[in-house]
Amino acid sequence: MSYDRLLVHIGFAVFVFVCSYLLTFVMRQRFKIMDVPNQRSSHKVAVPRSGGVAIVLASTLAVIMYLLLGTSSLLPQENLIHFAFAYGIVVVMSLVDDIKQIGVLGKLIAQIMAAALVVSAGFWVKTLDIPFMGTVTLGWFGIVLTVFWVVAVTNAFNFMDGLDGLAGGQAVLTLLVFGIITFFNGSHFVFVISYCLMAACLGFLLHNLHPAKIFMGDTGSQFLGFTFALLGVIASQFDQAETTIMVMPILLFSFLWDTAFTLIRRKLAGDPITAHRTHLYQLLNRLGVGHRGVAGLYYAFAILQGGLALLTMELKGLMSLISIAILCVVFSLYSLLITRKARAAGLI
Repeated sequence: MSYDRLLVHIGFAVFVFVCSYLLTFVMRQRFKIMDVPNQRSSHKVAVPRSGGVAIVLASTLAVIMYLLLGTSSLLPQENLIHFAFAYGIVVVMSLVDDIKQIGVLGKLIAQIMAAALVVSAGFWVKTLDIPFMGTVTLGWFGIVLTVFWVVAVTNAFNFMDGLDGLAGGQAVLTLLVFGIITFFNGSHFVFVISYCLMAACLGFLLHNLHPAKIFMGDTGSQFLGFTFALLGVIASQFDQAETTIMVMPILLFSFLWDTAFTLIRRKLAGDPITAHRTHLYQLLNRLGVGHRGVAGLYYAFAILQGGLALLTMELKGLMSLISIAILCVVFSLYSLLITRKARAAGLI
């Protein structure tokens, strides 16, 4: 990439950042969809939760401008239409949920519909590269796996948006590393989307650091989770560089682990499927670690995951399994420590 072209990308990212920062400020002042604290909340006073709208608007503006500039796109127009409808379902559903709760079943149906639209456009995981086995064709199972992946990541990111700066910071770090990886892989479209979305998240994050002046709400968290899941599929299956599908799970491992571990622990304990405050990050906060401390720890996890993802891209093959194994050990120890302390404190 030439120096002049690099400056254009940097300038575009700065533009998106400024738009997001200003839009978030407007949402704070003018469109106050309030998050009133209850027994599950970690905040004490009502805070606007409309920040996700700013992220959606800023990143959507960036994509529209990118397409209008006439730059060659990875995606044919008919696929973009499918994606527009899919994102429309996610954004409208989550915005309605921010304003008026629509329930778990309603959100799940909307997420499956959005994932099905993506699959109907032909975007699903068709093959997997497995060490010692080579490339495995998934057939119809790839469709099921893709829908599950999209719904799982969308909800995991939503569940982890519970402390100031936590989800927003994770989004910025994840997109930074994913952007670097796709840039060096020659994945131009995914690279541009990654840094534009990173800039939009950073503009919001400056308002969301503790003490948060605004939350991203379901509109932001579900939009980001859905996008992360989709970017992983696009980069691995439909980009000529074919970034390995394992990169995104590694980058989001702390969120995926926390969600899966908590669901399994609650299921084994016979707890009802209701809203709660027993995710690992929530237990750590309730044990006395402040918002900044918890967010900082998860930023450190994100940096570790980013380093392993970069190694996976460099060494490929077996390194993806080694990376997953390392993360499983780290988070098993973390989970054991937090749950022991939480039980001793009577939190679970």
